[in-house]
Parts: sequence; structure tokens; C-alpha cells
Amino acid sequence: MTDEQERTGPKFVLIEKKHAAADPRLAEADNSGRKVFAKQIREGKSYRIPHPQWLPPARGKPSWIYETADIGIEIATFNERTSQERHAHDEAFEIYEVLDGEMLMEIGDRTIALQQGDEVVLLPGTSHIVLREGSYLARVHTFNCGGERDKRRG
Repeated sequence: MTDEQERTGPKFVLIEKKHAAADPRLAEADNSGRKVFAKQIREGKSYRIPHPQWLPPARGKPSWIYETADIGIEIATFNERTSQERHAHDEAFEIYEVLDGEMLMEIGDRTIALQQGDEVVLLPGTSHIVLREGSYLARVHTFNCGGERDKRRG
């Protein structure tokens, strides 16, 4: 690995569905999902990903993260055991994609059923929540993410 790669990480990251589905965190009740791209590395909770192949860490071990800093991109995998509050983002766009199963979302005052392969794009200010019903594996891509400062509950 070059000094540049060690400082910034790989030039691409491959997130295979089979590895995301096998992530031990997603088997836990009330988990927080698994971020692969995040605004910052969290001391003791995540490490900079050193290679392009993302693999889930062993249970209780820190995550491999590609740190995006001010670029504001986050990518996370989650399932029906992941807890989420209804929220909206002031600036961020979010793209939810169903990898397996069927996922229900409340978007504004509508309930939407998303099937495997479906995506929904949420514009800034759109109130939403993923419902913890059924069985699914999904991914969310957040662009122009400002972290907690961008997120409004309700």
C-alpha cells in the first residue's frame, strides 16, 4: 500500500451483498445498521478501510469505514432489526434500495411498499421512517450529508 492509499484509503470500495447480509451486527435486535462510508472515523468504533473489499467485522469489533469528511456521502446497510426514528434532512438527499425482501416506508403521510430491486429517492425536507415489518436487507445512500446537524426528528 502506498503512503497516499494509507492516508486516504482505496480508490474504490466493493460492498458485496453476500458479505453485507452476513454482518453479525444486523442479526442483533435494535441495531443501528452498518455504515461503510461515513463523514468521519469514530475513535474506537471504526477504522479507515485499508483495501477495496469491504468485509463485516467480527461481532463487537470496530467497523471498516471509508471516511468522506466534507464530501458528505454516507452509505449504510440495514434490515428489519435496525431501529430508526421518523426524521427528515434539511440538506441531504437519500436513496433507499431494497437488496432482498420487501420493505415498508412511511414517506410523508403515505406508506410505500418497496420490493427487491426497488429504490426510492428522498429530497431534502421529506419526513420518513423505515418500518420494522417483514424481512428485508436494504441500503441507504446519503448525499450532501451533514451528519446529526442536518437531521430533524419527526
